[in-house]
Amino acid sequence: MQGASASRRADAVIAYIAWAGSRLTDDGLGVFVVPDSFAWNQVNHPIETLGECGLNLISYLLLPTGAFLPYTAALGGLVVVARKGTGRIFVGALSDGSNRNEVLLRNFNGGREGRDVGTGRLVAPADFRGVRVLEAQEQVGRTAARLGLAPKSVADVTRRRRLSCRC
Repeated sequence: MQGASASRRADAVIAYIAWAGSRLTDDGLGVFVVPDSFAWNQVNHPIETLGECGLNLISYLLLPTGAFLPYTAALGGLVVVARKGTGRIFVGALSDGSNRNEVLLRNFNGGREGRDVGTGRLVAPADFRGVRVLEAQEQVGRTAARLGLAPKSVADVTRRRRLSCRC
């Protein structure tokens, strides 16, 4: 039941953003605090649903751990939506360090990528899965480079295995 409950909460969050976003002017921005599950919940398809409502996800910024303490330990993020899309989503992680946040916000305002997720990445809407996935991808890339290896996705390995299998 918890999965169904989480799905209903995600639906409610997306519905609220769509409702509030419908009141935006053509050049307006909407900024919303959302649960962390907004980014990685692929069951509710938040980007597609917002798109069907005439809205585009412009940015997702993960809030620092403990941002809502002492009231809750829940993780959250800031979502920025607009009627006009940019074709890419700016994804980043706010931190407790003001210098890093300053760089992140400067990159957001300039529409450019930082050196890592903490300073902002531009992601195609179809590839958006949240900050944690990007951090993991960056870690895999750094580890592979350090070891002199080329990272491969499980899908590529499986596909190649099926092609070479003579079952």
